[in-house]
Amino acid sequence: MSGNLTFVLKAVDEAAAVSSGQSFWELYGTPILTLLGTLLGATVGAYTTWRTTKTTLVSTRRDTLLQLRREEYFNAIEIVHRMQGALQDMGAALSGREQPGIFASRSQRRAADESDQEAASAIGRLMEASDDLQLEVYRLASIGNTEVRERLESLSEGVISYMHRGFSMEDRRFIGKEYMEAMEAYDSGTQLFLAAIRADLQVDESLPE
Repeated sequence: MSGNLTFVLKAVDEAAAVSSGQSFWELYGTPILTLLGTLLGATVGAYTTWRTTKTTLVSTRRDTLLQLRREEYFNAIEIVHRMQGALQDMGAALSGREQPGIFASRSQRRAADESDQEAASAIGRLMEASDDLQLEVYRLASIGNTEVRERLESLSEGVISYMHRGFSMEDRRFIGKEYMEAMEAYDSGTQLFLAAIRADLQVDESLPE
């Protein structure tokens, strides 16, 4: 095709030269260069606009997903805090509780009933927080960091396992040693969860000491 175009231009050039004494390029070279420059400029401008638009869209999408991830992280932290409070309230209500005997006084029975009610309230809040936490695990599975999700899931499984062991006992006794071990594991798991969030959001790299 290049050869054909060269042939045509040469023929036109020769015809123009015969009729006017000037070559085709001398007659039309400047307009052709101007046209080519305009086309090239338009092409470069269109490409630049396309690249800028694409980069902006990618950046906007990334910022939107990052914002959603932050919001889910904050939701998860709030649930973890609620669960910790419910565990502490349950421990406070059941720790030191004594089952009233047949000769127990009215005040002793009333104190045991109040402890039972407080424990029941705490367990209810704990179960609610546990459900919320499991839902948050599913959400983080879709947009969260893998390590953050795994740390949160580990917290959820630890609490569920502790409660299952406690409620599966025939006498339903509160064992302080097991409770303290469960709380230590929860506190340790919470710190690992928070550290995973800081690492994912690059908090330490983004903020000064």
